Amino acid sequence: MKKALGWLLLSFAVYSSQSSAGFMGDLFDVSGNRLKKYETVLDKELVDVFYTLTPDGKTEGVASDIGKEGFVLEALSKSSLSIQRSMFRESNMNYIVNDMNGYSYDSTSDILTQKYVTFVKARGNVVKLYKPKMGKIINSLFAVPFQPMQKTAEWYDLDNALIEYDKTGSPVSFMARAHQARTTFGVDDYQYTTIYFGKGNCRYLENNTKNSDFQEYVIRDL
Repeated sequence: MKKALGWLLLSFAVYSSQSSAGFMGDLFDVSGNRLKKYETVLDKELVDVFYTLTPDGKTEGVASDIGKEGFVLEALSKSSLSIQRSMFRESNMNYIVNDMNGYSYDSTSDILTQKYVTFVKARGNVVKLYKPKMGKIINSLFAVPFQPMQKTAEWYDLDNALIEYDKTGSPVSFMARAHQARTTFGVDDYQYTTIYFGKGNCRYLENNTKNSDFQEYVIRDL
């Protein structure tokens, strides 16, 4: 009985050690996980305009021309890519709120918009520019890359949205922006630009947005 119990405990210890080693190996295999994540991306051609990943998976980031403009990678998933940059820095939240109350941003001159439009046209599709109210709708329907917390403030309806359509008039991808101000040593406002793609996201946008909203909030083709 004692021998059987001893073997049982030994077997459990070995199994636990191997399981832990496997878990910790997966946890710290950052390069491998990045490569696996990239392989799941539904629109690699679009993502590759903005995102870089070395063949060994050790380094990921944004394209160099985007990085020079102060943008950094926030997150990549199989159906979205988020990029952020710091917009404002103030000594307290009240000053940031004042900045955002007077916020005006020309989305069409943004390097992310320019690269997005150029790519979309190159694959034979069209981009429509929408009023910030469409951005608010998109941000309400899809996860943004941050969570409201204590000592933060968020804005979801200040920037224009863009939607890519194919020749049949069906959406292929779309871009929206949102902001979060966070208190650390001072207060920083970050602008988050997220590009959503994949049939699932596009169908969800169509099914949960009124046809009249698409018509009312469109500004023009880019």
